[in-house]
Amino acid sequence: MNRMIAVLEKEGNVKENGCSYRISPAAGDLSQVVELKVGLHCDECIKKILKAIKKIKDIETYNVDTQLNKVTVTGNVTTEQVIKVIHKIGKTATNWDDQEGQLQQQF
Repeated sequence: MNRMIAVLEKEGNVKENGCSYRISPAAGDLSQVVELKVGLHCDECIKKILKAIKKIKDIETYNVDTQLNKVTVTGNVTTEQVIKVIHKIGKTATNWDDQEGQLQQQF
């Protein structure tokens, strides 16, 4: 599983598995980038995560990188909101920066 899945651009359209999606930009310029480490074990896990992320209000973009097990969400959202949504579907998620810090401390 060495691929990138579904990038949704601000005020744009994206095709994913033959379906087209459109999203409106978040209100104001309060955009944040949330990067999380998430276990992406199989296609079913990825589908569940994508479905959950798409339901988050005020997102502008999202990206799931299966090679890095990384989920990136941009918009008027907090890290806590995105983690809560991912935990709700039974997946674990941690802040990407925390993961990098732990790796540096090990060396």
